Amino acid sequence: MEWTTAILILVIALGTNIPLGLWRSRLRKRSPKWFVSIHLGIPLLIFLRIYWDLPLAIIPAEVVAVLLGQVAGARLRPGLERRQALRDASAGD
Repeated sequence: MEWTTAILILVIALGTNIPLGLWRSRLRKRSPKWFVSIHLGIPLLIFLRIYWDLPLAIIPAEVVAVLLGQVAGARLRPGLERRQALRDASAGD
């Protein structure tokens, strides 16, 4: 296994799940859209793992990257909402 390929798939896992985590944070828990927001990136990771012929040993690291992306995306929401509120307030002046 090439380390560059393994790192690339982990970066992709993290990067694709940040916007999904942001979306998930706006949804009602355990709703159908909530489940979609959690699982939407998984087929891409499966495809890339098969395409690049990566071993199954990479799966735990992928799961960690997915979870980190989901959490990071959800934590971005309050900051983005504050920034939008400030932008709206300054536009109203």
